[in-house]
Amino acid sequence: MNSLSTVILFKTAHLAVPVPISFLFMITACCNKDVPLFNRFASREVHAAESLLAPGAKFSDRLGHSGDKFPLAKAQRDALSHFLDARHGDILAVNGPPGTGKTTLVLSIIATQWARAALEKSEPPVIIATSTNNQAVTNIIEAFGKDFSQGSGAMAGRWLPELKSFGAYFPSSSRKAEAAKNIKLKISSTRLSQKSM
Repeated sequence: MNSLSTVILFKTAHLAVPVPISFLFMITACCNKDVPLFNRFASREVHAAESLLAPGAKFSDRLGHSGDKFPLAKAQRDALSHFLDARHGDILAVNGPPGTGKTTLVLSIIATQWARAALEKSEPPVIIATSTNNQAVTNIIEAFGKDFSQGSGAMAGRWLPELKSFGAYFPSSSRKAEAAKNIKLKISSTRLSQKSM
């Protein structure tokens, strides 16, 4: 997954123009890198269905949770267990209608990954969330700001008070103006509320 993430970051950071997906295929082929996620996604092979894990599987690998008010529901815990059991390059699909806890699950996966990196004294993983629906991505970014517990003590919460999230949003060029306007409004309202305190 890191190799594919690197290619995507290279595309957005250095080329600054829309690039067709075929360009990613070309880079992957010419660099001769083994990219398990790409190989699995682009494979024509039909993989056999895998068995469900037993309830409570991978319990000791669940290292973090985004909030301290509510636990994960059973279906969310099962999905988290399957994520933790996945091998490098595996694909885990989670779907459901609005309000069923997909964003909360994503936050718990991220919290677990960050906690694991801290315990291993390694860099936290770069996590890229994409969607054909901008609302899904902005929901995750906003949830970082409001659904992650602030904790207490000197190291709690955000250190930069005007930034209300642990994520960043990189919209398409057609959505940049709208996103910039929303960010300016949020920063202005934050400053006003801080002045009134």
